[in-house]
Amino acid sequence: MIAKIWIKNLKELAEKVTDTSWREVILLTASMLPKADILFLKIKEFLSQLIQKNTKLKDLLASLNQKVQSIHLSCSESAARAFYFTLSNQRDFNLALSLDPQFAYQTKLSKDMQLDSSLVRSFMDSINLVKNPDIKHFLSLCLSLQIEETFKLDEDFLESFTELKKQLPPLEQENSHILAWWKNQGQEWVDKFREILINHRNICYDWRLDEQEKELWNLFYNGNVFLVECLQGEGNISSKVKQEIESTLLSI
Repeated sequence: MIAKIWIKNLKELAEKVTDTSWREVILLTASMLPKADILFLKIKEFLSQLIQKNTKLKDLLASLNQKVQSIHLSCSESAARAFYFTLSNQRDFNLALSLDPQFAYQTKLSKDMQLDSSLVRSFMDSINLVKNPDIKHFLSLCLSLQIEETFKLDEDFLESFTELKKQLPPLEQENSHILAWWKNQGQEWVDKFREILINHRNICYDWRLDEQEKELWNLFYNGNVFLVECLQGEGNISSKVKQEIESTLLSI
């Protein structure tokens, strides 16, 4: 009976993880427990349940996992999921860094991850160009799109990517013509760019999250960042449970 009440209390505490005002209490409790395994498992379970309630967010997580499964990795799958989570949401790399320090160095990532990182940056630059046409930013985009000089691309992707770049206005044109092109045709080009990235690299989906879904997504991510901080802190957790939680982060 006492054990059931104790577990119930830990479950209720775990469900406070998305409220930052409770995090000091969680950390203190973890440090005082002989074993914090149950508390951290309950936190992991609660965070997973946040996403289970929303079909779109479940699909988003599934796509992250599918992407990670499809490429060569130089890190753990959970760290790779954190990396692609960051790419898809333009967030910091804190979670990926916590799981694997090599994310501090772009050159230590696998070629697939380096390529996707470069492509996402170029894609975001193109979106910003549509919003605010600027010659300097256009020149920067043109340079960033020369990825075939750095990476070996699949033949089909290279063909589609090369054709896409040919549709950009020539650099020799007058600045006014280039800016007008971005204003009038830029969005159509960006849409084609997105389609190519989805079809050939499985990245840059437009999930069209509403405000409630964005908030839930942020709570889920920040909760996982805090959970990893707990696992790597002073809480007394078994190596088995720590490995179990870390290996299944950001999965469904």
